[in-house]
Amino acid sequence: MSAVDPPPPTVPEVLSLARASFSLALRGAFGNNDTMGTCLFASWLVRAMVTRWIADARVTIRGGDGHQDGGCLNVDGILRGHYWAEIELPGGERGVADITADQFGHPPIRWVPFPQAAAEYRPGDQATVDASVQDIDAMLATSDGVHGRSADFSPLAADSNSTHLPTSESRLMNLPESTTVSPVQKCCPHCGSSNITADGPAAWDVASQAWVIATIYDGGVTCNACGAEEIEAVDRAVADLATEASPA
Repeated sequence: MSAVDPPPPTVPEVLSLARASFSLALRGAFGNNDTMGTCLFASWLVRAMVTRWIADARVTIRGGDGHQDGGCLNVDGILRGHYWAEIELPGGERGVADITADQFGHPPIRWVPFPQAAAEYRPGDQATVDASVQDIDAMLATSDGVHGRSADFSPLAADSNSTHLPTSESRLMNLPESTTVSPVQKCCPHCGSSNITADGPAAWDVASQAWVIATIYDGGVTCNACGAEEIEAVDRAVADLATEASPA
């Protein structure tokens, strides 16, 4: 019996993976999954993943300022500044892909077909949007390619929504003043042990071909040393732990 290639992923499947990956990145960088002000980066990720995993799909990043130059409607019907991805599939199907729609009261992941999408997502000046997208392309391009492992995400700290949206429609990330942070070890607040584990759902990462933790359950941390459960782990500087472990 000959091997049969698996069918390509659907748009909703790719968007689900993109959202899980994006949530993981947000939690790792900022300690939460708040998507407010991250829509341009999310749209960039959607474009990268859709064009990689769905052959001949065409993706254009759209956006609007939420005032007199397009935007998207929130659940109350108010136009808001936003970026999203417009996808055209090989068969001609077109729709809007949005993995940060939760900031406007919608489900986190939306795949809205046309013509419905045209009523909810209203593109602004494309030249202005393209300029912001080019900034992100340049920011993430490396000698390893646009998807290279050495891509620098530190500019997220400077401007969460690039130059297109007004300040009133975006929110800067709450990062430390310095992007060079001393590494920390999560420890038990009771006994001080670093032998702790956390529970959380895992999502399949196509790029790494491995299961990755998508988020951490609240109160899901357990100390395997003293047996304490539902603890809130504390941060201790790795350098301090090394000093304490060194002989006098």
